[in-house]
Amino acid sequence: MSFRNATGLFILAGLLSACAGEAPVPGQDGYLPTSPQDDDSLHEWLVQEEAATRDVMRIQVTPDEIEALHTNDEPRLKVGVVKDLDVTIDLTSNATDGLRIMEAGFVWSGVVESFGAGAMQLQFTDFSLPEGADLYLYNDYGEVFGPYTDSGAFWSPNLRSDHVYLQVHYKGPDTTYGLQEMRLTLGKVSHVSPKFMTQKKRPKPPAGNLCSYNEVCVQDAADSDIWPAIEDAQYAVAAYTFVVPNEGTYICSGGLIADEDPTTDRPFFLTANHCVGDADLGSVTAYFHYRIDLGEDCDYWPAESIVGSQAHTMSANADYALIELTGVPAGVKFMPWTDVVPEEGDTLYRISHPAGAPQAYSEQKIETTFGFCGTLPMPNFLYSQDIFGATEGGSSGSPVYDASGQIVGQLYGSCGYNNEPCDAVDNRTVDGSIAYWADELSAILAQAGCTSNAQCDNGDACDGAEECVSGSCVPGDAVDCDDDDACTEDVCDPETGSCDNTTEIVCDDGDDCNGDETCDPAAGCQSGPPVDCDDGDACTEDTCDPLNGACSISPVDCDDGDGCTEDTCDTVSGCSNIDNPDLSTCDTCGERRDWCDSNDDCCSNRCDRRKHKCR
Repeated sequence: MSFRNATGLFILAGLLSACAGEAPVPGQDGYLPTSPQDDDSLHEWLVQEEAATRDVMRIQVTPDEIEALHTNDEPRLKVGVVKDLDVTIDLTSNATDGLRIMEAGFVWSGVVESFGAGAMQLQFTDFSLPEGADLYLYNDYGEVFGPYTDSGAFWSPNLRSDHVYLQVHYKGPDTTYGLQEMRLTLGKVSHVSPKFMTQKKRPKPPAGNLCSYNEVCVQDAADSDIWPAIEDAQYAVAAYTFVVPNEGTYICSGGLIADEDPTTDRPFFLTANHCVGDADLGSVTAYFHYRIDLGEDCDYWPAESIVGSQAHTMSANADYALIELTGVPAGVKFMPWTDVVPEEGDTLYRISHPAGAPQAYSEQKIETTFGFCGTLPMPNFLYSQDIFGATEGGSSGSPVYDASGQIVGQLYGSCGYNNEPCDAVDNRTVDGSIAYWADELSAILAQAGCTSNAQCDNGDACDGAEECVSGSCVPGDAVDCDDDDACTEDVCDPETGSCDNTTEIVCDDGDDCNGDETCDPAAGCQSGPPVDCDDGDACTEDTCDPLNGACSISPVDCDDGDGCTEDTCDTVSGCSNIDNPDLSTCDTCGERRDWCDSNDDCCSNRCDRRKHKCR
């Protein structure tokens, strides 16, 4: 099999099988898998679905290139070589063994190899798949990224191996259409040295430095008494790799910085201009929560990664760079900042990733009398002397905090007589000062609106997928779960947006007297015939017990409380209260004024017994 550059075609052609479970699909904001899949079954399934042979694509890195990589003295830590691959994969022909065709789909298997790499990162300059197709990237160590869908261009995450498998699955009735519509163009490949990133663990030294490759003065953050005000910085600082076209792959440090809207968490990321000023920002891969517990091995690189970023502002004048990541994993923190310049003798605090190692902790004390070196003048830069721990290559860009936990700058590097990380007497640590560009920073962090769909997501899939349009969040179309059956409950799951119409509506209102309720699919709940307790006698009170529907009959009380009326009841017309002619001289309390024989007959008056009349 031969490969030509991207102007030619790489003619290929596979098998489709049902996956046991669906992996999350990246959104419209880009191809942003935040971590390898945790489910081992996905990796096992991909291995099972591989074609009998793979189509192989190789780059070659020479021993001289690796040697130059390990001995370079750039201010940023170079960790990898970048090579052009320039291969276009076109499946319009079935001429290769990497493709197996089924009745309703296909699977294609390929591999990109770079012998001796500790990790590889692939650039897709043209990526187009038909609907129903997915691309997965994986290696032999269980790492899986994907599925990738849709179209566009992107960088993959780093896969820790010297080979990366590619597998495309297409499921659809028209296999020919699927083959014609699939196109992958791989541009560059980053070959990271196993000295800096690998699947293998390096043992932690029993005492002294953080990892075997760190200077002895570098202190493990997990084994340090971190200043309380910056404990949250452990969840804001990240190591990150990035590609500089035609130069190589580098590692630096950076940290999340809080915007000025407490209701948002836009992933603004502060680092150094000398790190990413000329980088391909789409290749930025940030690794959060990269820590080790005391006594553990120095395992290279954690699982929680974010790929891709965009620039907001950069300058060499105070060596600052503010970029925005495509997202962040759960559990991160956003640190505040201040434009107050630290004074002589103030202590500064830092979390960083020296030499790409897990988190290290250091403290410095501001010194304004050391002078400045070359193009690093005060007040653009802050000078300080290490008083605990140290930084080294790979720490560049790490935020430095004051005693209240606010960011006051970001690491440029060191300045002095020998640039030895452990020589705190003859060298000083140098940070770009946030105060120098505070007005610009404040204006950016105060920006209203959104830059990606992810920032608009309210976490409720039932009200539709929110989108970022021209800096404003636009609501999505709500999920319609109405099944046109008034007798079922139409429920939407806010996590998935899926409908559930299996629960029947309960029409029983708990009142047995108004009949048995039924449900009509068109009209909903309908009342049944009510219980008839009427006995046809107006002189009885007819009631129904709502608990059991039983009738009860009781006499009607026709007494109107007026002693001067005659109270009677007719079975047809009911109660009657009429004046009694025999009581015409009766007052309102029933006193007979024309006759009485005792005071009781006169209520409150007295009876004139001689005249037998009430007085």
